[in-house]
Amino acid sequence: MQLFSDEEKASTVTEEILSTTEDILAKVPKEKRIKFEKSEKDLFPKEPYEPEDDLYDGGVKTIANTLSGWRLDTFNVVSKIPVNIFKLDQVYANKQHLQELHPENRNIDAKIRQQLQELRDLGLVEFLGGGVYRKLWKDV
Repeated sequence: MQLFSDEEKASTVTEEILSTTEDILAKVPKEKRIKFEKSEKDLFPKEPYEPEDDLYDGGVKTIANTLSGWRLDTFNVVSKIPVNIFKLDQVYANKQHLQELHPENRNIDAKIRQQLQELRDLGLVEFLGGGVYRKLWKDV
């Protein structure tokens, strides 16, 4: 089965690879059930969830000092948005500024989305769906 049309980028999944993978998975031991004397409720009492508890509080400068290029520029744009939950359109509103910083880039919208995904992968923003994001740091 060919996954890509470009052979340089492609991987071929052969029957041998599938068979070997199935063999490996078949040898994985089945999870043993552990019986607890106490109920899950007693072992793990629910505490009220506070979204503020999830936020990094080491400061915006600390984060910015670890970033560079597009990632830093996108982070700076997001950090200037005055609310913690923001929309993609609020980032797009800074397209002109980003275009000035990166005049060679002709597809700013796609680059912004890519950088927001990278910031998400770094744990700096959370994608809430429908073009809505949440900052995962406190402005200190």
